[in-house]
Amino acid sequence: MSKALDTLVEFVAATRYEDLPVEVVNRAGLVLMDTVAAILAGSTAPEVQNLASLAVRSSACHSATIFGYRELGDARWTALVNACAGTSTELDEGHAYPKGHPAIHVLPAVIALSEETNQTGRDGLLAFVLGYEVATRVGAACNLRKVAHPHGTWGTLGAATTAAKLMREDVRGIREVIDIASSLTLATSFQSATSGALVRNIYAGMSNQNGLLAWNLYRCGFTGERDGVTNVFGHVMSETFREDVLTDGLGSRFEITRGYFKKHSCCRYNHGALDALDLIRAHYQFEPSDVKQVQVGTYGLAALLSGTQASTTLAARFSIPWAIAISLVRRSTAPAAFDETALTDPQIRGLAERVRVIEDPEYSAMTPARRPARVSVELKDGRTFEQVVYSSRGDREQPFTRDELVSKYFELSAPVIGMANARAALERIQEWPELKDMKILTRLLLPQGG
Repeated sequence: MSKALDTLVEFVAATRYEDLPVEVVNRAGLVLMDTVAAILAGSTAPEVQNLASLAVRSSACHSATIFGYRELGDARWTALVNACAGTSTELDEGHAYPKGHPAIHVLPAVIALSEETNQTGRDGLLAFVLGYEVATRVGAACNLRKVAHPHGTWGTLGAATTAAKLMREDVRGIREVIDIASSLTLATSFQSATSGALVRNIYAGMSNQNGLLAWNLYRCGFTGERDGVTNVFGHVMSETFREDVLTDGLGSRFEITRGYFKKHSCCRYNHGALDALDLIRAHYQFEPSDVKQVQVGTYGLAALLSGTQASTTLAARFSIPWAIAISLVRRSTAPAAFDETALTDPQIRGLAERVRVIEDPEYSAMTPARRPARVSVELKDGRTFEQVVYSSRGDREQPFTRDELVSKYFELSAPVIGMANARAALERIQEWPELKDMKILTRLLLPQGG
């Protein structure tokens, strides 16, 4: 029996909103703002709209808001759709140590269940912070196999924790819900992302849905595998599990304060190379047609994203060559830069084929604390420009300002819900702990004219 997990569960059960430091509450508000924007940006994708329609038809009740959609669904279906939307543009918040995205695995479940059960903003915020804590610590404690995609794995435990805390379960109940949830994780493949299979975007949604299911199963009388967490994440999905990570700094350090935000609409592993390229272009003038080749040296996980062929926008987002080529040609890495037209643009395709990506063992040794990249751009006239970065914009070493994050929020949300609703929603987000009902916020997240 895992004593470390017992200690973590006891912490979750005992922690009250009043125990959260101001820094944690403020950070949770920024993550909510950023995640709402990411979900809205992804809500317009055709497959997400179709999924939303399916969710409405399949829901047993209609009490929770599907962002960017005019009809409601039940909590489990709504959480699935909103999480899927939030991953579609690759702009959701993440965390370096579990190598994944805790917020999108937890927050949609918080919001949907809060709506369905009439929880206050304060209760939702507390449940979110603690669900994030569990997800991140379990993710950091294990070392997922390289072929596995982190989405849909340890995030399920975070969503389950959120549900149990929000529904005021005691220590025994929270532990049982987490044990049940450990058996409801997905065996995900990283190749789904690099090959551009859109099913990958549903993984975080399944974590939210299965986390809520775990709580419902507990209420029905189901039990979980005792030590299921260490078995699944120490033997099935990974061969190692460091239990000390579950309690290291527990209570004095909240993991939500160590996450990162994104501005490039693609996999985080691309960001170091894109930031280095931005620095080169800030100092030297040249056109995409001037480029003979680009060489990228980076850490091992990022070097896996070396494919030069892309058949879907997701595949382009999981390719350093495509991200470099799109940035060079379109001078942007916003969601629109990765649209379908990029896939058939001959200049982008030609440039992608001239980008070479290699692993630098020295850089690999620096992860996960740092995510280095070296970019060398060789022009046809013989000139070569090189730049090295050791961290990406938006992480703890180079954090975005609040104004930059607010600007991102409006860029992503206003086109979907209109500027008036975007402004009003931002005011409600800033008042999250004081909201008497989450619907005060979510009723603003409808498409323009809704």
